[in-house]
Amino acid sequence: MQEKYKKIFISLIIIYAVVYLLTFPLGNHALVILLKPGAALFAWLSMRFFAPLIEVNQSVKKIVSYGFLAWFLADVFAMMGEMVVFMGNYQQIALFSLEVVFFAISRILILATIAGLYGFVTKKTSQFQVIADLMTVVVCMGISFWLIFFKPEPGLPWSLMISGDLATIFSFFYLGLSLFVQGFLLLNWLYFKERAITIGHKISLIGFAIVSWTDLISAIYSNMIYQGDLIELAYQIGVLMIAIGGVYFDHNSVTQLTARKEKKKTATWKNGLYFLVYPLFAWYIIGFDIDILIYFLAIAFYMVSCLYTRQIEMTKIVLEKEIASNKKLKDQHYFTNQLLDAMPGGIFYVSRDDQLLGVNNKLSRHYGPEVEDYLNRDFSEFPHMSKADYREYCKMKEEALSTRKPSVRQSSVLSSGGREVSLFSLNVYYLADGSVGGFLGVFTDISEIKEKERELKVALKNANAAIEAKSLFLANMSHEIRTPMNAILGMSHLVKQTDLDVKQEDYINKIHSAATSLLGIINDILDFSKIESGKLEMEIIDFNLKKVINDTILLFTEKISERKIELLINLPPHLPQWFRGDPLRLGQVLTNLVGNAVKFTSSGEIEVAISQEEHRGNMQQLKFSVRDTGIGIAQKNLEQLFEPFTQNDNSTTRHYGGTGLGLSISRNLIEMMGGKLWAESDLGVGSTFSFTIWLTKSVQQVSGRETASNRDKKKSVCLAGLKILVAEDNPVNRQIAEEFLKQEGALVDSVENGEVALNRIIDANYKDYYDLILMDIQMPVMDGFEATRKIRVLNANIPILAMTARTMSSERDECLKSGMNDHISKPIDPQALCHVILKYVKPKSKDGVSDAAIEASEPPVTKEEKSDAIRAEATKILEINWEMLTNRLGDNQDLILTLLTVFAEIHSGMADEMETALETRNEALLKQKLHTNRGVLGNIDATNLYQQVCKMEAELFKSGMNAILQQDLITFKADFNHFYAAILNFLDTQSQATR
Repeated sequence: MQEKYKKIFISLIIIYAVVYLLTFPLGNHALVILLKPGAALFAWLSMRFFAPLIEVNQSVKKIVSYGFLAWFLADVFAMMGEMVVFMGNYQQIALFSLEVVFFAISRILILATIAGLYGFVTKKTSQFQVIADLMTVVVCMGISFWLIFFKPEPGLPWSLMISGDLATIFSFFYLGLSLFVQGFLLLNWLYFKERAITIGHKISLIGFAIVSWTDLISAIYSNMIYQGDLIELAYQIGVLMIAIGGVYFDHNSVTQLTARKEKKKTATWKNGLYFLVYPLFAWYIIGFDIDILIYFLAIAFYMVSCLYTRQIEMTKIVLEKEIASNKKLKDQHYFTNQLLDAMPGGIFYVSRDDQLLGVNNKLSRHYGPEVEDYLNRDFSEFPHMSKADYREYCKMKEEALSTRKPSVRQSSVLSSGGREVSLFSLNVYYLADGSVGGFLGVFTDISEIKEKERELKVALKNANAAIEAKSLFLANMSHEIRTPMNAILGMSHLVKQTDLDVKQEDYINKIHSAATSLLGIINDILDFSKIESGKLEMEIIDFNLKKVINDTILLFTEKISERKIELLINLPPHLPQWFRGDPLRLGQVLTNLVGNAVKFTSSGEIEVAISQEEHRGNMQQLKFSVRDTGIGIAQKNLEQLFEPFTQNDNSTTRHYGGTGLGLSISRNLIEMMGGKLWAESDLGVGSTFSFTIWLTKSVQQVSGRETASNRDKKKSVCLAGLKILVAEDNPVNRQIAEEFLKQEGALVDSVENGEVALNRIIDANYKDYYDLILMDIQMPVMDGFEATRKIRVLNANIPILAMTARTMSSERDECLKSGMNDHISKPIDPQALCHVILKYVKPKSKDGVSDAAIEASEPPVTKEEKSDAIRAEATKILEINWEMLTNRLGDNQDLILTLLTVFAEIHSGMADEMETALETRNEALLKQKLHTNRGVLGNIDATNLYQQVCKMEAELFKSGMNAILQQDLITFKADFNHFYAAILNFLDTQSQATR
């Protein structure tokens, strides 16, 4: 029922009780008679509709409902009889007889209800205890009946109850019934008080007790039934309490057999004291009689039975715990076995004295079913264990016992299917008292892992081979690209030193600028490869920070002036000038950022700023910022700018060019220096690229630092009087090196390979003649490495500088390992060349150098008027692309004549040498000749012959020395002979013209 109906019902009960009580002081006997059935009606409604008993208690609920329905009907018949007597002044015996019958029925049903409730609450009670309860009640009831009804002398009022008249029979019936109800109420109370019962149960039980005691008093004093309003009031109070208690019944009550309260061990037998109510009652009725002591024998029996029952329950609890514990141990054992069987590795366990106790399924399947035959036998008898294995097992036991840690080995285990590689772990297991119980061994099959490991080693070896191949490819590509780049930049630099008209100077400047840009791209690719492979190393030296910034700005001064961009330099006033770090890489990052700012800014300003951030001892964190007012970058594209080969968008590459490597390399360089590079930008407003790095303050004290004006006043030749030997197989590169060195005042000798250079040093006339040697690496007859090692035997002090187009760090390390002092990369930068040379030798004063040497060191001057005859005759050599050659060499006819003369002297046997290598099946020699000739023909722009050599080289790498290669070489030889004859004819014509 809903809560509101309960409240309404309780309100009606309260109203009824108040009205009923008011009838007594008012003296309205008729109203008392009319209200008499109300209490029983409320009790019936409460038990029928409000008591929330569970399904198993529905029979109890029906019985008690019918009991109070009978009570209600008895009250109705009593009301009707009393109203007839009250109104008609005569007796209505029939109605009173019906009243007595229905009252008897209601009491029987109430007794059945209380007995049923007792049976329900004792379902989990010991049956011996229930029997003891019932026997004690029956015995006490029997003694009471015998003492009250049968033992007294005839004539006592209560002994007349069995004399035969109806009133005394019903009195006897009520007395016996009341005693039974009281007994069962007592038993219910004994069990109820051990449970968490609700207030509704307590109120109902008290109500039943009041009704039962009222019945008992009425049976003993039958004359009070119709003479006392107190008896009637007691009935109404008891019944109303039952009605109220029914409303407050709860599902979570004793009727659901909730857990009993934990009682003290001595509490059960004390329940026997409650049965003292029976001897006290008999004493009250008949007075003291010696036979009353019989009660105490019954009560003593009950107490003993309670103690015995308690002992039985304790024993039962112990047994149940033991059973539960055994079941738990059994379950735990079963679980442990399943757990061991579920393990991926094989597991065995042995006792302290090496008795094999058990194995899991994995190990059993591994060794076969016969393993079960060796359980509880000495472990050394196990057939799959060799003597060597057992000795190793004993060592592992000692190790595990001494270290109290698992002993682990990798071993080859013999199984039914052969030997397998396993990881064997032996552990000590301990008993509860801390003593050693035995050993637990675990085998983990790692055969598959070892196979994977072998595969990974092979894959790693292949990957390293691929990395080496990539490094070799990059080294070769660097060499092949830098060799012609050296010629382009070197010759353009030399041409710029001659007298040029405005148009020629414009041409040569553009050639030099384009070549410099191309070299920058090559350097970016190589730097990216070094960073990717982790081979890029940072240098830590003292450097002038302001010089690094000034050198960076000077690179872009011309472009900034052309675009009329305002350049701002913002340096802190107290910024230290000298630091320790890598100035080359710092300058590279600044050059990239400033170059991007210049590239993407058409107007406005560019600001280069430095700020001092944190200090940590001798360390200083500097923040560099390059801000521009250029095109800006969209926010979504900012982070991807630092990915390799990535730019703002596709239009950026079309409009401004670039590879997209610069920022990626810059970020990696900054991170290698312990810093961070980031960008901030607004599209159409401009960008700011910033980075932070940690630099160590230099302790170097610089005195007498040269100013820019002082440097301008110095003599232009920086290598005056130095005697330098150049070993270079390529005539063009050799000529460029000679020209650069001579312009700087050096005395230069050049040779074509390492063997000739070695012979020069061996020659007594030249033994201590040279101040320094520039040594190419890749040369015929004897390469630079071998020549250096042999020269070091003769002269350990002469500086030897490697001069090669290969720039990989491995190449540099090999140079230093062979005995060289330093490394100069091609294309040769004159300033860098002078800087490296001056690290090892000092120039001689002008006074110590002859006038002839100084004169020889002056840069050559080209005639202003070019010879029309030379140009006309030279263009007759159809195999040369004259447009490309003259653009590349600035139309310098003297230089073209020199190149062709050198080619005719050195490479007359080019085709014959390749043919000999092919006929002798010398593939390595043929590869070398093709590689060299490709570069030589490319330098003089003999396009058709160059392409033929490229085709033969590709065919050789692809298919080896086959018939196709042989046929191509025949065609090349015929074309080359015609080409060489044309060159000789041209040179002969020029010789005759000179004469």
